Amino acid sequence: VVQGQRIETYKLAPDSSSVAYTTPKRFDKQGSQQIVFDLWTVALSTARSQVVAADIHLAFDGAEFSWSPDSKLVSYHTGWTSVNDCYVVNSRGGMSRNITGFPPVTSERYRLSVPLWDAHGQAYLLREGALWRASSEQNRAVKVAEIAGRRILMILSRSNNLLWTADGEKS
Repeated sequence: VVQGQRIETYKLAPDSSSVAYTTPKRFDKQGSQQIVFDLWTVALSTARSQVVAADIHLAFDGAEFSWSPDSKLVSYHTGWTSVNDCYVVNSRGGMSRNITGFPPVTSERYRLSVPLWDAHGQAYLLREGALWRASSEQNRAVKVAEIAGRRILMILSRSNNLLWTADGEKS
């Protein structure tokens, strides 16, 4: 589908119409280990690729992105610099929008997880050992759950970046 590019990570959209993928561009600056990526989408019906987010800071594997359940948005997080936020961008292009609005971080313990989505289009992620929810419609995250004296380390995925829940999404 895509030729002539070095693809780091790719993910199929839930509706199977497109693929999102990352390509490494360069190191952030001389002596840095931080890789700068472009996030692309390609429509499988036309094989037309486009950059939807350019020059973003991701981890070494470029895998910190996920599809929304309706395949209209791609989210990514920039958890590898002091700017530690989650963004969404339309899968057909447009401006990225910060949906978490977190303050800059100075510690590894504040890194974000890859966003998982619920059936209603809310993104869930981990930060500071707590579970946070962010809406693709707003620009700040809300802390949903934390356990005193403990850290939440993992969010379980059902499939296709969907958050696993029990009791008909009540818990």
